[in-house]
Amino acid sequence: FYDCMDDALAFPQDARVRELRSVLERGLLARARHVFCSSDELALRCAARGAADERVSVVANGYDPLAFPIDPSSTAPRGGELILGYFGTIADWLDVDLLHRLVTADSRLTIDLIGPGALPPRFAHPRLRVFAPMPHRELRGAVSNCHAMILPFRDTPLTRAVDPVKMYEYLALGKPVLCPALPVLAKFSPFATLYRDAAECVALVASRAIASPATREARAQFLADSTWQQRADSMARTIFARHPLAQSTRASIAQRAPR
Repeated sequence: FYDCMDDALAFPQDARVRELRSVLERGLLARARHVFCSSDELALRCAARGAADERVSVVANGYDPLAFPIDPSSTAPRGGELILGYFGTIADWLDVDLLHRLVTADSRLTIDLIGPGALPPRFAHPRLRVFAPMPHRELRGAVSNCHAMILPFRDTPLTRAVDPVKMYEYLALGKPVLCPALPVLAKFSPFATLYRDAAECVALVASRAIASPATREARAQFLADSTWQQRADSMARTIFARHPLAQSTRASIAQRAPR
């Protein structure tokens, strides 16, 4: 079985490394009894690389409800100071040019980034603050002072196939969310403000037009089947339902279980 959470070939890498990974991945896709993908786009790519359609299932990413219990909804200020928060890796897929443009255009704006990586020196700015990685369960408290959360992904082959874990976590926080209008993020549109390009993002922030979050009840309903445990259960049901070897293994375990 093969679990595909990201497109390994879409990460920045040496061309020779990518070619080797491509060969290895095709071999793995050909041998795997079943392939689980975290997005529809990843499923399409796996099929194009040799996985039979009937052996590919989409199981989206999820979140840890213990680390991110569903908080009450809060709104961003309509004027004055605004603090945007982001947690995750600071790497090539992050639109740091947009972030720098945002803080440069609005003297009332501060953006806090928490995670591994660093901004290129040319994007250094006193209101574009980078904090070191921290334990996952501390993130909720670390962004408690942020008025809204932002997912500033660039539009790349990598981001077009990813189902961001942090979007589920952002929704649990109950804060307004700002993110790009990538096709893979369309399912989050009822719960976030989507921008089509950098100019629209700058305008939304400048006018403080980031939509208020949905109610706690609506977010809870959306997240109800999105915990990691439920994702694992979904994968287990597929494995046991579709593959005789898994069925016989389960039967064998049941026979050996103490009564």
